[in-house]
Amino acid sequence: ERLKELTLAREFRVSQAPVREALRKLEAIGVVKSEPYRGARVRELSPTELRDAYQLRGILEQAATEFISDFPEESVRTLEKEYAAMRVAAPAGDLQGVACHNRNFHRCIMERCQNQEVLRAWQSLGICMRARLNVQRRVDRLPEAILSHQPIIDALRAADLRRAGQLLREHSFGFVSDLM
Repeated sequence: ERLKELTLAREFRVSQAPVREALRKLEAIGVVKSEPYRGARVRELSPTELRDAYQLRGILEQAATEFISDFPEESVRTLEKEYAAMRVAAPAGDLQGVACHNRNFHRCIMERCQNQEVLRAWQSLGICMRARLNVQRRVDRLPEAILSHQPIIDALRAADLRRAGQLLREHSFGFVSDLM
């Protein structure tokens, strides 16, 4: 679908400049494709691109756990809250809710990483948008995917960061098999 700057600006009640900047950022992460004199369009992500993004995500999340010095109880509670929200959103058919709570779950972990370059690389993947697209592709496996968050919480609660990293990698790589 074509993304019209003026229409989006009116919808969000902003000038066209922030819309144009947002479209440029979306193009930079590969979600939008701009064509001269034709405007911007949402770009279809290929299964290979999604696979590659999820593999890199798993590697970065595992690496991030090596740069976490501690994972406080407050952060564990945040993970539990997001996990519970995913478990409510899925049966209600709220795919956007699942994707957003999943993003919040993983962001909570990544923000504890003390290596800002690892965090920056993770953020550059545009995880939120790719997660939403992937959730829509695997609705039938959604309950299983959501349940795979609990062992991650358990490992972080036990301060077993190495195990948490392995689980995060497996969790992300689990999405890959469905894409090819």
